[in-house]
Amino acid sequence: MNLAEFQSLVQQNAEWFRGVHPETADTIADAEQRIGKALPPSLNWLLIEWGYSAVCGVDSLDDAVADTLRLRKYLGLPEQYVVLNDRQDGGVVFLDTALQNQEGEHPIYWGATHNIERLCRHEEMDADAFPDFPD
Repeated sequence: MNLAEFQSLVQQNAEWFRGVHPETADTIADAEQRIGKALPPSLNWLLIEWGYSAVCGVDSLDDAVADTLRLRKYLGLPEQYVVLNDRQDGGVVFLDTALQNQEGEHPIYWGATHNIERLCRHEEMDADAFPDFPD
């Protein structure tokens, strides 16, 4: 799904996506600088225009940055991965910045927490995979 299709989907389902505490271009840029990776354009747009909602997939950009940096430091999470949401027993949502489509989107994975440990050991995951954030 391209960005225009995603924007249309969000607008058609505003009751689900209307959130709180929108981010700014500056807070997104700061987060990207701290993790050393660009976030998907669709996620940037959603957080800036609509804020956080139950369906946006990210509870807090600050938490996502902190979780990513913590897992890199203590578990050796490879730099290409960015944790978007650590749902504890509900699993972890993360993206792989090593892969990117023509719109700057990255694959997204949602799986059990043990997948982070597998990534750190360079083992195969058993997470659900999505081609990009809008999907």
